[in-house]
Amino acid sequence: MEIMTVTIDEQKSGDLVVTEFGGGSIRVHHTVHPESVTTPIPGTSYKDLKKLGAGTHDISVKRTIGPADAITGATTVGT
Repeated sequence: MEIMTVTIDEQKSGDLVVTEFGGGSIRVHHTVHPESVTTPIPGTSYKDLKKLGAGTHDISVKRTIGPADAITGATTVGT
């Protein structure tokens, strides 16, 4: 398990823009659509991210080594 910091911005379209911080000045932006079954953030669904709401959150994720679609569980550990 590792802690990942993400920032969620809600768009008028219903999409969520999730920014993943990779250390230093590295930031990766993901657009998550309401109909998305999986997201680039391990173990999270659109519903999970929407529930967290806009802002910066620390979440606990378990990364896996394998196919890109290998998703595991995640829980919120703080905001």
